Amino acid sequence: MQPMQPPWFSKEGRQAGPSTAEPNTSPQSPYGAGGYSGPLGAPSGALGPSGVHPGAYPGQADPIAEQAGFDELANRAVPLLQRIADVERALTTQEWWLLGKSLNEAHLLAEISSLLAVARGELEGFLVDYCHRRQALPEVNEPSAEATDEILEHMSNPRWLGAQREQAITLLRMAAGALPAMTQYARTLRTHAERLGIAQVALDPLSITMDRLNDALEILQQPPG
Repeated sequence: MQPMQPPWFSKEGRQAGPSTAEPNTSPQSPYGAGGYSGPLGAPSGALGPSGVHPGAYPGQADPIAEQAGFDELANRAVPLLQRIADVERALTTQEWWLLGKSLNEAHLLAEISSLLAVARGELEGFLVDYCHRRQALPEVNEPSAEATDEILEHMSNPRWLGAQREQAITLLRMAAGALPAMTQYARTLRTHAERLGIAQVALDPLSITMDRLNDALEILQQPPG
């Protein structure tokens, strides 16, 4: 008997399990069809050189070239930051961690939301610390005390839990449509930064952003509990 596939997977192009190398972002990807539209664009060709020569900084005394490189990276990083923040806000409609023991889908949403928060924080830090650019983002809505009380009150209601499960699956499908391109874009951004020759300390937040997005993508490949 083959293992159950997550209900947020499409019926075509399923894979046996997550890849430890490159995430599958081809049309045959096992992710749901509910793709996420936004300004990020195709990652494969979005980060070409734009007049800044690799290796021109920071080892060489050329602060103008160094700042030009960080400005370029900032222009590339902002759309990714906005996309991460958008998806994170969409997933945090309620405190899914409270439902995690009852619904596996809620547990997955809570984990993905946490990883997105880390990725967003690292990318924000990169923009502020190294690009001197602070990006204004709408705050993630914190569930009210009343909403938390409602969850606790209905935890033993099978019909209510069923409705929450359907909502969670819808959100997982949305995340499954968004994360492959986001992960690939983050990888391309980090590779481009390395080619520009920026210091390792500045590469670290880009690496963490890339890793946490990839972790979130791998979580989506877990079968339902």
